Amino acid sequence: MQWENFIENTSTYKEIVSDIASNMLSHAYICISPDTAYAQAFAAVLSKLILCETMQKCGVCRSCHNIDAGVHADVCVFGAETPIKPEDVAEIIPSLAVKPYEGERKVYILANIDMASEEVQNKLLKSIEEPPAHVTFLLTASAENKVLSTIRSRCHALVLAPLSIQELQTYCKSKGLADAEARMVAIGSMGYIGKAQSLLENTSYISFYQTVETMFFTMNASKDILTYATLFTTKEKVQEALTILQILARDAMLVAYQTPQLIQNQHLLPKLQTLVANYQGQAWVHMQEVVYKAQQALAVNTSLSAVVDMLLFAIVEVKYKWKKL
Repeated sequence: MQWENFIENTSTYKEIVSDIASNMLSHAYICISPDTAYAQAFAAVLSKLILCETMQKCGVCRSCHNIDAGVHADVCVFGAETPIKPEDVAEIIPSLAVKPYEGERKVYILANIDMASEEVQNKLLKSIEEPPAHVTFLLTASAENKVLSTIRSRCHALVLAPLSIQELQTYCKSKGLADAEARMVAIGSMGYIGKAQSLLENTSYISFYQTVETMFFTMNASKDILTYATLFTTKEKVQEALTILQILARDAMLVAYQTPQLIQNQHLLPKLQTLVANYQGQAWVHMQEVVYKAQQALAVNTSLSAVVDMLLFAIVEVKYKWKKL
């Protein structure tokens, strides 16, 4: 099952193991993470734990095998591909009363519940609040505040923490990347394994990361802007570039303020030390502000070209203004 080893080592997963061991399993959990793929994988692994014949996710019983194969009759998934619709609710509610086919419990995974309409969420409310004793609901959402408060209050919230850079780097290396490339993907993923998987499938990401890295270190004058402006042709490219720049600016600030042990790009430490030696420390604080403003502009659908121009000119301006004389 996808990312199972990572999930079962988290404190959140161990919390559910404890609930089961103490016979205190809640009737409804909501897995919350901006990484929607990870939240859905987490719910799937929880379904395996809840329905395992040994109640320990043994991996060898019939229930575990059927869940791994995606054919367990008592795991009902809605909303994974498209938002849950009223017709899905019409199917879900009467099916709750049907006894489990294979064991003692049924699990309903309601994925991306935050994407469902208010009408759909309200129709599900009573069922989530008081399901039959044999039913456990596992909801997923990208953010808690996007789910109706009435739904949230009926569920035990599981806020899924991002994974560490080291964990993601290990994952990327297991997929065949060299150490340095694995670290680039891990850093660009911002702690989200679903994002890491997406970047692994993007064959141009490593070279793009290296280009943005070169831009960060070498772009010093207006004439350099034209060299890089044409690279950012889509919103996704700009978002990726901003993530990379955000991390590089933070690393530069940490080096400037004498805490290099905290930087994420440890392989760039000598280059960062050379760079920051030429600028006042405030430069990197302002550089992070520049990136943040560009992210905000992009979020409100400001013209892509306007965001790129603003970003690149602001980077050059910061370097000019805070360069040591």
